Amino acid sequence: MRLALAQTEPLWEDKEGNFRSALRFLEQARNEGADMILFPEMSMTGFSMHPEKIGETADNPVTLRFFREQAEKYGLYIGIGYVEYREPKSFNRYAILGPDGRILADYRKIHPFTFGTEA
Repeated sequence: MRLALAQTEPLWEDKEGNFRSALRFLEQARNEGADMILFPEMSMTGFSMHPEKIGETADNPVTLRFFREQAEKYGLYIGIGYVEYREPKSFNRYAILGPDGRILADYRKIHPFTFGTEA
């Protein structure tokens, strides 16, 4: 299996802009024969402390929906981080998607970075 690692410079709290940037990484990964591409934690929003602005709900999983479509389009396994928004607490998550768009794994971070107020 060939892995591609996306070293991103996220646009702060701008999912749509970061989605456009991710497309370039996906295109390059496919063109260079990668089977899987991994994006960093929170790479579609930056490390915002405003989960109400960047978070996703179960009924509106914007990031997962976008990357499920891209996984199918590019035929890649994709690892992507996102924020699950819930009141009163949100969660930092990371999912692995298959080339058929299925969610193969979805991890909820259990050791928050206390000094960064994630706790």
